[in-house]
Amino acid sequence: VKNQTRKKWPTFMTANAQYKPLAENLQDIVDRCLAYDASKRPSADQLVKEFAGLCYINVHRAEGDVTNLIQNGYSGFANDPNGGVFFSMESVYGSRKPSATKNNHICYSRFPGSPRYRGHPIVVID
Repeated sequence: VKNQTRKKWPTFMTANAQYKPLAENLQDIVDRCLAYDASKRPSADQLVKEFAGLCYINVHRAEGDVTNLIQNGYSGFANDPNGGVFFSMESVYGSRKPSATKNNHICYSRFPGSPRYRGHPIVVID
């Protein structure tokens, strides 16, 4: 901020339509927090109000490992200590896509499904 050379946001943040509204809201908040003119930055009270208005999933997250992909890589399965989950590549957030051989450790929330729980959103983690 001091040298006023901020880079653009990574394109992956808004590439997936289901995550775009939240990503844009967060980018706007961060942009205002990093305003070059400190007097234009939001107060702590303003930030609390803005964050309270954001729409996001607030449930327990699990970590698992991708075991295999199906449908030509369109979806797949992962295992964690609580069992297996099914996931779709449409649920992936981030620049890295999971696979069974690379980027196979993922984080997600578990939602009821049959015959397996559904993992969503999916984030590749190291």
